[in-house]
Amino acid sequence: MKIAEGIEMLEIEGNMMGNRMVINPTLLYDGQHAVLVDTGMPGQLELIQAAMAKAGVPFERIDGVILTHQDIDHIGGIQDVINAVGKPIDVYAHAEDQPYIEGEKEPIKMTRERVTQMLSRFPEDIRPQMEKVFRNLPTAKVTKVVADGEVLPIFGGVEVIFTPGHTPGHISLYHRPSKTLIAGDATVSQDGKIRK
Repeated sequence: MKIAEGIEMLEIEGNMMGNRMVINPTLLYDGQHAVLVDTGMPGQLELIQAAMAKAGVPFERIDGVILTHQDIDHIGGIQDVINAVGKPIDVYAHAEDQPYIEGEKEPIKMTRERVTQMLSRFPEDIRPQMEKVFRNLPTAKVTKVVADGEVLPIFGGVEVIFTPGHTPGHISLYHRPSKTLIAGDATVSQDGKIRK
């Protein structure tokens, strides 16, 4: 869904234990460059590529990824994206979430105990597949640490807004030219309405 000139909200639909799940990585782009904000769940690379193709933006144009925070539905596809782009790309994140994204610390919401409990609820036939995903959480080297108030010199200026709470290093992004806020999980909507 086109939000503004050079901003596309991708709609990636998945299935989690029989429940429909939609996530919305955001694409910032121009005629030469593209930056993906969040990378979805593990195994969703083809869906991201298809959504970018639908938006008319070649996947190979990606030269950066901004991770709003450490949760698996936001960083799960990071290694797939990096590998598929086939060139070095920048990975942006806040310092507070950097050790979780890089795998130095166990993700806050995906501790070993929580993963074990979660896996026990999966049906026997899909448990091995889910265990493969959740026991080997994706990580990536953060190449550019961002801070509150920093204006990234991309696409006319993207301001980093430190919005901790959901995770210690959660960030939102404000695209100055279009006055568009990319909130990550700082806000959540359901049926088109913002939830409290």
